[in-house]
Amino acid sequence: MENKKRIIFVFLMLFGILSFIAAQVALPATEPNTASETTQQPETISQSENLSYYIMETETGVRFIQRIEWNPVDYVYRYGIIVEQKDSANKYTEVVSDFSDENSIEISIPAGTYRYKIRAYNLLNRLEGESNWQEFEVFLAIQPEVNNFSPGRFYLDEEGATVITITGRDFVERADVFLVSRPVQGKTQTTTRLSPAQKKIDPSGESAELIFDDIDLKIGMYDVVVQNPGGLKSSSGPFYISFQKPVDLNISIGWTPMAFFNYMPSTDKNFEVVNDALDIPYFLSASMRIAFVPIKKSYGYFGLELAPYASYFTNKKSEGYTVEGFFMGGHVNLIYQKHFIKRKLVGNVRMGGGVSMFYNLEVDYGNGLVSDPFDTWFFSTNVGVSLQYFVTKKVFVELGADYQHNFPESMSYGVVRPGIFVGYQL
Repeated sequence: MENKKRIIFVFLMLFGILSFIAAQVALPATEPNTASETTQQPETISQSENLSYYIMETETGVRFIQRIEWNPVDYVYRYGIIVEQKDSANKYTEVVSDFSDENSIEISIPAGTYRYKIRAYNLLNRLEGESNWQEFEVFLAIQPEVNNFSPGRFYLDEEGATVITITGRDFVERADVFLVSRPVQGKTQTTTRLSPAQKKIDPSGESAELIFDDIDLKIGMYDVVVQNPGGLKSSSGPFYISFQKPVDLNISIGWTPMAFFNYMPSTDKNFEVVNDALDIPYFLSASMRIAFVPIKKSYGYFGLELAPYASYFTNKKSEGYTVEGFFMGGHVNLIYQKHFIKRKLVGNVRMGGGVSMFYNLEVDYGNGLVSDPFDTWFFSTNVGVSLQYFVTKKVFVELGADYQHNFPESMSYGVVRPGIFVGYQL
C-alpha cells in the first residue's frame, strides 16, 4: 500500500512537470496563428530558392521530383506539409499531406498551380504554429530544339537593328531566350549572359525574335539558348559580336577662325606687339585632325588625336602701324566618340595639350620701315566638342568648337576656335 502511494506521488509530480513544460513551450492547437514574442513561425523563402527539381529514371519512364524547402524553426519535433492544387474554377484540392523531420520534403506532382503551408510541431508533438499559404507553379517540362538562327554576327559599328531570329520547335510562350558566352582558351573563364530588351515567341512555338540594346552587347563568342519553363533547354552556336573594323583612322581638314580673350595683358614692353596681335579675330585659319581610334566598346570609342593648326593675321592700328604674322601650333588630344546613330551621327569630346607660337610677328610702320621678326612659343591646353555626320560610308562633315588656353611668359589668354571640317575615314 505504501509503495502504491509512492508510485502515485511520483506520477503526479511527473505529470505536473510535463504540464508546466507544455504550458511554457506549446501553443494551443486551436490557435495556430496567435502571435508570441518567443515563438518562431515557420517562415518560407522565395520560390526561386525553395523550389527545385531533379529527374529520376524509372521502369515506367521519367519521373520529376520537386523539392520544397523552408527555413528551420528551433525546438521543433517535426513538420507537417500540406499541398493543394488549384483547378479551373480557382478552387483548391489537397493533393499532399505529409510529415518530415527535416526542413524540406520531396514530392512528385504534375504540371499545375499549387499552394502549400508548413506546420511546426513542438517537442510534445503538439501543433505550435503554421505558415501562410505560399503559391507556386509546376510547369510541363518540354524539350525545345534550336535548329538555326540569323544573322550569325552583330557588328557594333554597322548600321541596322540588333535583332536575332531563331527557328526550331517546341518554344514555350514563357521560355527564357538569351545569349551565353563561350569560354576562351587562355583567358579567365567567366560566363557572360546577354538578355534581350524585347522577346517575341511565335504561338506556333517554331520561331523567336530577340531585340537587343547596343549598350548591353559585349564583344565575344556566344551560344543562343532557349530554356523552357521547367528547366529543359537547347542551344546552338557560335554567334559572334564584334566590330567590323577593329581600328578607325579619321583624317579631316577644316576652317577654324579664332577669337582671343586677353585675360591678363602683359606689362612687359617686349610683349606689347603680342598684345596688339590679340585685338582681332583670325579668319584666315585652317586646322587638321588625324584621329586614331583603337579602343571600341558598346558605350563608346576611345583614341588619340593629332590636331595641328595655323592662322595668318594683320591688324592695322589707329596709331598708323600694322601688326602681322602667324599664329600656329598643335595638340595631342584624348578623344571619346559616341555613336548616336550607327555610322551616321557621331559625337566627339576631346581634351589635351601641346605647343603654340607666334611666328614671324612684325610691325610695319610704313615707308618701308619694318621691325625685326619676333617669335615666341608656349604651352597650351585644349578642350572641345564636335558632331560628325557621315554623308557616305567613308566621307563625313564635322561641326564643333574648341577652347584653347595659352600660357606664354607674363601672360594668360584664351582662344575660342569654332570649326567646320570635311573628313575621310580609312
